[in-house]
Amino acid sequence: MFKHALTVTALVAALGVWSSAAFAENPVPAPRAGLRLGVGGGGAFGPSFVAAGGSLDWFVRPSFGVGVAVASTLPSLGDRLAVEDGYGFATLLARWRPATAGRLRAELIGGGGAARIDFGTPGSHLEYAPDAAFGAAVGMALGARLELAVEALTHLTFGERAAARAYPHQSGVVLLVLRVGG
Repeated sequence: MFKHALTVTALVAALGVWSSAAFAENPVPAPRAGLRLGVGGGGAFGPSFVAAGGSLDWFVRPSFGVGVAVASTLPSLGDRLAVEDGYGFATLLARWRPATAGRLRAELIGGGGAARIDFGTPGSHLEYAPDAAFGAAVGMALGARLELAVEALTHLTFGERAAARAYPHQSGVVLLVLRVGG
């Protein structure tokens, strides 16, 4: 898990260096109320898989929004020794954006929804369970209402107890997301 945290930190640092050089003279509008769409890819951890996700948010104020996010692991692109063959999340979220200056954007995220857990052999079956999520995002405004962000969510899934899983089961999803609007 430490290796993944270093990767995310390196991505955020690279975004900061790139933005300061490439956008030094171009002003960026402040975040505003309205709809925002995001799509991206990255990793899911606990167990490790390649993941993709998206979100649709409505910011009722520039600093506060509500929305839905979905994320899923991609088939056959993960830990082959894990109890799960894959998993996904559909989550209703609240997002809070503190005021920031310049191109840097930050968000605190929390909410709840449902998790899908695909258990492999032996005893192969599909399970749906309640899920709570919390996390944060750091983004860089690119102009033209575009933003590139690293979003990390921790999910606590209250599903079936398995020999290899703690209760509630904790998973993480870290995505590099391109956002439009808001």
